[in-house]
Amino acid sequence: EEVPSFSGMIFSNEFFDALPVHVITKKQGKLFEVMLAEKDDTFIEVEVPLSNQAIIDYLDRHPELLIRENHRMEIPIAMVVQYKKLARLLKKGLIVTIDYGYTFEELKRPALKNGSLRGFRYHRLITEPLNAQGEIDITSHIHFDALMKLGEDFGYSTRQFLRQDEFLIENEILNGIQNCSELDPFHPIHKKNRAIRTLVDPNGISGFFHVLIQEK
Repeated sequence: EEVPSFSGMIFSNEFFDALPVHVITKKQGKLFEVMLAEKDDTFIEVEVPLSNQAIIDYLDRHPELLIRENHRMEIPIAMVVQYKKLARLLKKGLIVTIDYGYTFEELKRPALKNGSLRGFRYHRLITEPLNAQGEIDITSHIHFDALMKLGEDFGYSTRQFLRQDEFLIENEILNGIQNCSELDPFHPIHKKNRAIRTLVDPNGISGFFHVLIQEK
């Protein structure tokens, strides 16, 4: 709120995936929101008929975002709110977003039947975030299609949308690999070369990250 309009770039890395999300599910053809309730000093899930107008509006805006029977899905209302604040700031320039995320088409995969809400603790995946309340990093994959459509509302066009490994290769990260005659595998050059190879491996961490560049 304190930043005046400017020309330049807004860059974020793992910002949107850290924002709160709502969770919905479909049972017997009807949509429910998954809420939290307290029981015996712990949180439990309770499904209530969907009535949150912000969620309903989000689903209406993205009719291609179909949720199937007995599937769960995160709805990133906070992401929409924060993106609008950022998008209004730029007179002209770029919004560069690097994050975990999916397209709406990818969200239809059977592997995502239970959504993408996850917890991480000491770099270990925790699929039941309520089991370690207050002790883990809770995250979910963002909806890149929604960001692209939101950008259009504010005069932005999508300049690039690539996996992180594709983006880094296109921007010549492989030029950083150096020949090294040292046999020590912990030599700085060997360590740097391994780091670069890790970043361009589509089966590694870069396969989960995407880079979205929007321009006005």
